[in-house]
Amino acid sequence: MIPKKIHYCWFGGKEMGPEQKAYLKNWAYHCPDYEIIRWDESNFPIDQAGDYVKEAYEQKEWAFVSDVARLHALVTQGGIYLDTDMELLHSLDPFLQYPAFFGFEIETKISTGIIGSEPNHPLLTEFYHDYDDRHFIRAEKTEDVETNVIRITKILESYGLKLNNTHQVIRDAVIFPRDVFSPKDYITREVNLTENTVAIHQFSGSWL
Repeated sequence: MIPKKIHYCWFGGKEMGPEQKAYLKNWAYHCPDYEIIRWDESNFPIDQAGDYVKEAYEQKEWAFVSDVARLHALVTQGGIYLDTDMELLHSLDPFLQYPAFFGFEIETKISTGIIGSEPNHPLLTEFYHDYDDRHFIRAEKTEDVETNVIRITKILESYGLKLNNTHQVIRDAVIFPRDVFSPKDYITREVNLTENTVAIHQFSGSWL
């Protein structure tokens, strides 16, 4: 089972705003017996995490540091990663039974705003090691800004994921339709709740 741990990332040393603090309280309310773990410069080994992380950190691109840090957290400890703009409507307990889980963000992309997994899950381990040979600053002096949403979606697609916003199981990871975790349209901002909705990714853009 997935352990009762919620992970989130906050790099750069800036104080969290009232909105982010409210979401943390929201998580504690709906998941009162979960350990909530913050990943930042104090506990994530940036200097040992590879060139991609070090270069992204030097450029103060915190979102891309977080892309790797969340995978590190899930591979080493297991639990559920949440972006700091993820609002819970219900407990996450029903999802602890799965070896790993994701949800669609839009009809053709997987969300990385919420990811759950057991420790050392093979799929999450593959995503993590996908960064081993990457550089954030490339030889042509441009930044590799392909997000983990795109890369993880591509890898899952190579294992048979159909980009059609349906419930699927890929290598024992359960993929949920977008109404479960991402009922909000990040362009129109319209929210379409259903009886299946457990969380709302608010797309606040704090990483910007």
